[in-house]
Amino acid sequence: MWLPVSLVLAAEAGAGSRCPALQDRHDALLQRAHQAEVALVQAQRRRLCPDLEQLAEQLQATPQPALDFGAYGLDFGAYSQCRQRAEQALARQRPVLYRNRQGLPYYTPEGAQLARQAAALQANDPGSCRGVSSDPTHPAAMP
Repeated sequence: MWLPVSLVLAAEAGAGSRCPALQDRHDALLQRAHQAEVALVQAQRRRLCPDLEQLAEQLQATPQPALDFGAYGLDFGAYSQCRQRAEQALARQRPVLYRNRQGLPYYTPEGAQLARQAAALQANDPGSCRGVSSDPTHPAAMP
């Protein structure tokens, strides 16, 4: 059934005002989920290679025009290996509580819950925030 273009445009205008708020909510949930996971991996790195992690944290806290890790005494290769070991250790020691559509694993209950909420926001969007009117076959886009 085709709806009059004015009704479709009015519905999309309402959705358009809703879309930025939904996107902001989605992004905020994902950011919090990632913070929980980063804290977990960071704690693992502190156990595996405390000196490297401490130096990396100090460098991140210090504003620098162009971050050259080597110039500040951080062996980037060793730090990269430490990060890989930390991620591998987590994968062995903890169950994956949630994996998103991109395959990113969530190990913390908080991160998994927040990532699920973000995915649900996206899944419950009926398409109104995905640019339906830009579809050339959509009635609102027809001349």
